[in-house]
Amino acid sequence: MANMGNLADPDSLAARYLSTFFLGEFIGLTAFCTDKLKIDGADLQILACIAHFSSWQAINEGIDNGTISTENFNPDQIVHKPVNAKSIYLTLGMSRETVRRRLIYLESPGVFQKVEGGYIFPVQRGDADFSRDIRVYMLGMAKRMQQRLNQMLPDGA
Repeated sequence: MANMGNLADPDSLAARYLSTFFLGEFIGLTAFCTDKLKIDGADLQILACIAHFSSWQAINEGIDNGTISTENFNPDQIVHKPVNAKSIYLTLGMSRETVRRRLIYLESPGVFQKVEGGYIFPVQRGDADFSRDIRVYMLGMAKRMQQRLNQMLPDGA
């Protein structure tokens, strides 16, 4: 790929190219979830919020304190933190009632669980693991992003 300018400059061709690439990947993920998993855009945002605050932070804490590593990883090690509805609607800018309605709707098929203090994104396995399809899609997305970044960034950047 030709030199596309300084990636640190938000007005450069490289920054504009990557931003449209990332947005395209986001559209692809949304379309995938809508088509394959029957989760619409608003539900995907709620799911992402719960997954991030419930699981991502717990995984990072486990990595930081040494209780989780690639050598000894077991999904049951993740100590999920509940996310309350207020955190979700404030984060996403949705109305409180919309979030509460969607949480009730999404909880019924087991997308996540209501626990004391809010909602968690539970470890899923086997046939009930709808999130595996999302992980497979996102790993492909990460690989495509890495390939694009490798093409655009100078060696050693």
